[in-house]
Amino acid sequence: MVTSGAEPECDCKLGRVAEDWNLEAVEQELVTDWRENSESLRSLAATFNRELLRRAMTEAGNPPLEGEVSNYYRLLTNDDVSRGMRTQATNRLAENGVDVKSVKGDFVSYQTVNRHLKNCVGVFEEDRTRPLGEDEAKDRVYSLQHRTREVTHQTLTQLRRSQGDPFEDFEVYVNISAQCSECGAQLGLEELLEGETCRCPD
Repeated sequence: MVTSGAEPECDCKLGRVAEDWNLEAVEQELVTDWRENSESLRSLAATFNRELLRRAMTEAGNPPLEGEVSNYYRLLTNDDVSRGMRTQATNRLAENGVDVKSVKGDFVSYQTVNRHLKNCVGVFEEDRTRPLGEDEAKDRVYSLQHRTREVTHQTLTQLRRSQGDPFEDFEVYVNISAQCSECGAQLGLEELLEGETCRCPD
């Protein structure tokens, strides 16, 4: 078991929506895309919102086909879409069990993404080109691991209560490891972050 440090405080809209919809992995991808892939804030917001819509459609029992999420998102948000087309898209989603009003209310703006990056993650424009340090890498992974553990514990507790299961006193462990595709060696999270490697010649 790896013990993580304290989770950074995050009570902004993006953080809350990510937790509500189990989009923590997408939230972390936004940080990576901002730092390393030169993605714009508007692009990051659209990416997050599309994944939120995908999750909503999937949870409603209708996993989207390829290209369907992007098309629905365009119909729901683009200014050049007619009112009639937007209404048709809204009605189709609603017929398939998606609470469109709630989903659109959880969409984030690029300003929200910007505030999340600066205030919650501590990432600024000047950080986009500097290399990732070891301490920062540890904080990032441990933070995500801690949040995953907390969300899992909360979800299981709520599920057991709704099912009348008295078993509520339990611990959740999130163990992260990597396996070399060449030699099959496995390394734990602490070993990876400390720079340990497998025994492959290269």
